[in-house]
Amino acid sequence: MDNKRLCNELNPFSDEHVQRNNAHAFQLRGKYIFQSVPCKKDINAGSKSLRWFFGFSTTMAFVGFIAFQVWRLIAPPTLTIDSPTPNAFTDKPEIVVSGRTAPEIAVEINGQLISSKPDGTFAQPVELQNGPNRIIISATKKHGLFTTVSRTIMLKSPEPVASPISLSPVPASAHPLN
Repeated sequence: MDNKRLCNELNPFSDEHVQRNNAHAFQLRGKYIFQSVPCKKDINAGSKSLRWFFGFSTTMAFVGFIAFQVWRLIAPPTLTIDSPTPNAFTDKPEIVVSGRTAPEIAVEINGQLISSKPDGTFAQPVELQNGPNRIIISATKKHGLFTTVSRTIMLKSPEPVASPISLSPVPASAHPLN
């Protein structure tokens, strides 16, 4: 069937014509022009699949984001100690405890609150006693979750050096017992 005959037989603007030919017609300067369009079924099938895919993807991204935020709230803070190393030996009476944690985390060394830099790094000198010294470093979030690291440092006191003793005879008259 040619278009001219089809147009004369059917009203190109009727729903029956659109359903039969999958085409829309419009009139331009007195002539009927046909424009083919995909079936409704194809448009809806693709569109439903895309809507489902994007809806599912968006939902999963949102759920993942919320889960990550909750995890950040309920996880204890990270605490990395750079020095001293575990079970270290030293002969100096003072050692510097240094490390890093997340910003805005309270850091304590042996129960004493210390200040940390805005990037989360900290360094604090600690005096040592002869023998083993246990240093407890803890990081606490504002919600109360904490992480604790313990280090034992052994202070070896230097061996006393014997000074030479000079013995000289003392005259009997200068002796105090006489």
